[in-house]
Amino acid sequence: MQFKIPYDLPVARKRVAYAEITNAMHFAMLKHLATENLELIERMFDDLIAETTGEDPNAMFVLDKFCLLMDMRSIAMGDRVELRAQHARAAIMLSSIINALIQSTQNMCFEHSFSIDDVCIITHMPRKFIAEDAEQLINNSIYMIQHGDDKHMMHAMSAQDRNALINSLPAQATQQITDHIKLNKHMTSSINIIQANAQVGLDAFPLDVYDGSMLLFLKSMFQEDLMNFYEMHYNIIKKLELTNDHFMSMTPNESRIFVNLHNKDMKKQQEEQDKQQQPGGRNSRSR
Repeated sequence: MQFKIPYDLPVARKRVAYAEITNAMHFAMLKHLATENLELIERMFDDLIAETTGEDPNAMFVLDKFCLLMDMRSIAMGDRVELRAQHARAAIMLSSIINALIQSTQNMCFEHSFSIDDVCIITHMPRKFIAEDAEQLINNSIYMIQHGDDKHMMHAMSAQDRNALINSLPAQATQQITDHIKLNKHMTSSINIIQANAQVGLDAFPLDVYDGSMLLFLKSMFQEDLMNFYEMHYNIIKKLELTNDHFMSMTPNESRIFVNLHNKDMKKQQEEQDKQQQPGGRNSRSR
């Protein structure tokens, strides 16, 4: 049975469990991350969530996705990340960022419900990181529409049915939804994913669940030079004499640990050989 790591989604307040990211998954991700197509990258992250958790990513709020993916990244690739700043490199701990975000938002209510005539509309945090226009943003922010006894969960509907239902809403509903989006944006406007550090010239990175910046941050956290991946692949197979299947089933962090242990062992052996070659060493006395 594959080991899974439990994680509590901070907004939905629901526990999920995810399988660790393997080198095979990471390799596929790196190819997507090398592109500038944010829509493709978001779909890749959604596929990763579906594959590792078995959950429907379309039903998840963006802040839940963000925290979950950051936790996955911390476990699979290491918690410490170095960022380039103006004057020096700044180290951040992903677990600290996640905990600070959860602490800052845990008492915020992102859900809002209102009724117009016999239609009840529930809005929430969006389910997508990016929206091409205001209409799509409104679409992503509607959680459920109830007409009489009929409840329509927006994430479970086809795009065509969802658009048709939204277009049938009373005109004043759009303003109510827009006002709620502005309220959510205002609530989170003072929260930073990364705090400013004037000493090293690091700017603050504000939390914005509507402008796609969280997706760009995730992209930067998972992105890596493909050559580094190929070098790791070569070292594992060539130096440690493991198979390609074994390498691909490992996590990126496990790969680095194995290579570091191998390099440490090689360094120790070299130091021992150097000692033996020095005057007074075992080899020199035997001559």
